[in-house]
Amino acid sequence: MRKSLKDISWDISEPNYRLDKSLSYSKLSQFFKNGPKALISNEKIDSLSLRFGSLVDCLLTATEEFDDRFYVADIDRFSATIRSMVEGISFLHKDYKSELCEFEDEILLAFLDEEGYQTNWKPETRIKKLIELGSDYYTVLKYSTGKIVISPQEFSEAQQCVQTLKTHPFTYQIFECNEDEEIFYQLKFKDEVAGVPARIMTDCIKVNHKEKWIQPYDLKTTGKNEEEFEKSYVDWNYSIQKGLYSRVMTQIFKNDDYYKDYDILSFKFIVINKNNLTPLVWDVGSEDNDGSNDYKLQTKLGINWWKLLEDANWHLQNGKFDYSRKSYENNGINPIVLKL
Repeated sequence: MRKSLKDISWDISEPNYRLDKSLSYSKLSQFFKNGPKALISNEKIDSLSLRFGSLVDCLLTATEEFDDRFYVADIDRFSATIRSMVEGISFLHKDYKSELCEFEDEILLAFLDEEGYQTNWKPETRIKKLIELGSDYYTVLKYSTGKIVISPQEFSEAQQCVQTLKTHPFTYQIFECNEDEEIFYQLKFKDEVAGVPARIMTDCIKVNHKEKWIQPYDLKTTGKNEEEFEKSYVDWNYSIQKGLYSRVMTQIFKNDDYYKDYDILSFKFIVINKNNLTPLVWDVGSEDNDGSNDYKLQTKLGINWWKLLEDANWHLQNGKFDYSRKSYENNGINPIVLKL
């Protein structure tokens, strides 16, 4: 009798998953790039590319969650500057007054000054212009509270990406299953790695029960050449994601009586260029192979996801975030080691 991967996954909603204190790839990546203070930062990382990636993810793997997560509105008619100011006002003043014009002039001027918007105009003229151009966008934000606002064009482009992934000769077979196979989307797992609590959320896992293999995938949307994904792999520290995900899944699957004999295949990234609608699949190889590209990359750039996990846990356990773990343990005296 088949046992579903859902039975050994972590049954938790995505909002609660995000609130969990266990270390994740995104938090480890921020720690690597920005230092210990990133571990206690609540700053939300947002960009057009991340937003679009989340949209494609949702339409491909969790369509039932679309209405709860996204709000479609004609936002392209608002300039980036106006959107930035109105978003700042709505973010810092969450009570959502009925109209943008009900905010105090001092608040509106503060955001106008921060953006450097028409500083040669009279204050009352600047305020009037912001209200004139931003009121409709403020209304959009008001009625989409807690959701990601996307334009009809973004929605259409994301649908095209999904359709391409499901029909392109390089990727369609990933999303089709025979009678021996199952495919799972957005499964979450939590386990301890070297005693450190860690969590992962997988885009896609395909299981073949006859041949006994498990194939994990992660979906990446990009506006760059999909043939040059190796550069993005380095720039976005995907080796951290691949290492953490592979280790957590391996531990959980190998400790389960049903799945312990299944082969866990090497992690693969499904990459689609959102501009050209051209997907490719990238196989990054075995995590434990010392001759792998990941090992060489970690040696060259100093990225070691395991050490990163241990150091992040040290900072969290000791409540010290001003310096690196090494600086604390050396009592503020570090040797100069030049890599020539």
